[in-house]
Amino acid sequence: MRILTLNLYARHADWPRRRRPLAAALRSIAPDIVLFQECVADGRTDQAAELLGTNFQILRQSRRAPDGGGLAVASRWRLSAPVEFDLRAGDFPAGSLAVDVQWPDSDVPLLVVNHKPSWRSEEEDLRRAQTAALLRYLDTALAVTGQSAVIGGDLDAEPDAPSVRLLRNRFRDLWREHNGDHPGPTFAPSLDPLIHDGRLGDRRIDYLFAHDGPNGPALEVRLCERVFTAPVDDVWISDHFGLIADLAAARPAAVDAATLDGLDSTAAL
Repeated sequence: MRILTLNLYARHADWPRRRRPLAAALRSIAPDIVLFQECVADGRTDQAAELLGTNFQILRQSRRAPDGGGLAVASRWRLSAPVEFDLRAGDFPAGSLAVDVQWPDSDVPLLVVNHKPSWRSEEEDLRRAQTAALLRYLDTALAVTGQSAVIGGDLDAEPDAPSVRLLRNRFRDLWREHNGDHPGPTFAPSLDPLIHDGRLGDRRIDYLFAHDGPNGPALEVRLCERVFTAPVDDVWISDHFGLIADLAAARPAAVDAATLDGLDSTAAL
């Protein structure tokens, strides 16, 4: 299973010019699950559908920014049971969108969450409160269902920020698990010309996290890397780099025949 998270940067920076190379690049990357932030759906433009076509089911955040931007979760597999969290403070539609994905690796649906808290650098206390509200729901829901889960999104905070530490205390940071201490910035003013304000410098602020539920299979991370770190056909795709992870459902270790033969039959009952 390949999952991608990407902030689309809404219609900014000449969206018609960005759309075609991005759609082609997405076909090449071939994600199974996509988490978009700042993804416009306003009756005139539906960025997720334009990019992904008819092979994906798409669920969208209902509470959107004035420009139509918001969250979208898309999957090649059936989506169900959406739960939306309104975390707004002001006009920005901070929120989370949680959905069940009927993935082929388990009879138990995979819970997938797209999370986008407030964005201003001075709002870390608010981001922490927004993330804590999401985690209160997830702690209860996952205890009941026993599902495995993936959380992703543009968190607008670096790994050691309190809001991100809340997630790292409960979920596996897939970038760190696969790449160790490599900084892996996903918002890089030193590289990306679409970013006009570089006062905060290059930062890792886009994430994928995983949780292994007792009823769902454990999730083995086989790859976690950034995408769109350079122009595609001479076009910069967004003001964020994307992040992909390849996950596999870890199977229980097989017990060989010799081991079974050596078991005392009465002890095994």
